[in-house]
Amino acid sequence: MTKLPANTLPLQDNWNRKILNLNWFMIILTTIVARINMFYTEQNLDYFWNYLIVGPLILMTGIMLLTELVYLLAPKRWQPYIILTAIVMLATTVATVHHRVVVVESLFVFPIFASGVYFDEKKVYFSMFISVLTYVGIQCFFEPYRLDFEIINFITFIGMMAAASSITIQIMRRGSRILTHLNELMVNSMMMEQAAKTDGLTQLNNQATFHLYLKQLMEQREMDCQPVQLAIIDIDHFKTVNDDYGHQVGDIVLRHVAQQIKETVSLHDFVARAGGEEFVVVFTHKTMKQTYRLVEQIRLNIAKMDIEELKGRRITVSIGLAEACEGMNKDSLFEQADAYLYNAKRNGRNQTITVEKQQETQSE
Repeated sequence: MTKLPANTLPLQDNWNRKILNLNWFMIILTTIVARINMFYTEQNLDYFWNYLIVGPLILMTGIMLLTELVYLLAPKRWQPYIILTAIVMLATTVATVHHRVVVVESLFVFPIFASGVYFDEKKVYFSMFISVLTYVGIQCFFEPYRLDFEIINFITFIGMMAAASSITIQIMRRGSRILTHLNELMVNSMMMEQAAKTDGLTQLNNQATFHLYLKQLMEQREMDCQPVQLAIIDIDHFKTVNDDYGHQVGDIVLRHVAQQIKETVSLHDFVARAGGEEFVVVFTHKTMKQTYRLVEQIRLNIAKMDIEELKGRRITVSIGLAEACEGMNKDSLFEQADAYLYNAKRNGRNQTITVEKQQETQSE
């Protein structure tokens, strides 16, 4: 059975309001048409005004005011049924007042078509049931209809209701299949987009995403001057890990290092794998001192890792940490952090080099 999922309640509320507004519009339109018809009628004008315009207008307005009140008080799951019942009542009012109009009974298909917007077959069957039940009622108790009753007309009406219900359900089912297909396409598109941005091994952002992010961040920094630091983290002697333990163990090491970095940084920070055994972290909303402490925490945490597959061997990293200064762009910031990383490697590895640390090294 065609039915929308529970998370479409906001959509249902939207449609409820639209249908209620359409009901008010139909009351106004019906009144205007009746008023125009008054100029061409041969009936007594006082009768026409009182019983074919004012009376129906008051009755339909009362129906809608009552519907609006009950709609506000009723649980959400009952609201569509209240609205559909109101449409049947409005159709009944018009059908009894203008019973001389040949096709007026066709108004009873409107509740059925309106129920289609909910993509719920139960509401279609409900609309058809109360429409048929109401039509039977006016055939039995409303004298003009009772006197003109013909079985062929009744059968035609039932056929029209059944056809309207069938058409509505078929449209709903087709629409549901299209929505399902579109949702699948959207999910697949999101997954492909995510895959294009993510490193498959570590599930971090990949190199292309990093360079795009850093470029946009540096452009933004020119306007708001927010602090930006870049850390390049490289695993020491990673080639020997691959040579001694195999590439599968090397992949395990990369995943452990990536996880340790993610767990140490804050939500504002951007982590990516830059390729091979190299990782990058872009820090924002921090002073250089705060960032340095975080980077050192990353280095120390990695050094403490106990990776079962390495059988006691420890992993260390070297880190180059640079802060964006006036006039810097993405490339110059990366080059500076990379230069500090080179110095960390040259000076013995397992350390973090910043501009201050480099100056201390040079002074020695």
